[in-house]
Amino acid sequence: MLDVVSLRPLVDQRDVILVTGKGGTGKSTLVAALAVLAAQRRGGAVAAEFSLHRRLPDLIAPESGVRVVRIDLDTALEPALRRLVNIP
Repeated sequence: MLDVVSLRPLVDQRDVILVTGKGGTGKSTLVAALAVLAAQRRGGAVAAEFSLHRRLPDLIAPESGVRVVRIDLDTALEPALRRLVNIP
């Protein structure tokens, strides 16, 4: 079971927290808990989702102070990769 109290130092000391890992391990649940805790302690938070499946909107209440955004990796990475390998 997730102990939200143990996450407080992490939320208080970091402006950005990146959660990665294998599918089906509870990443979305952890991100939702971190974002809601950050919103409560810092006055607002953004939770970004890089997944085909939108899970965060179902886990985070609209009145929580968390803004949920979904970033399509293909759309976001293509321009960066083109610049990196110098392809017009």
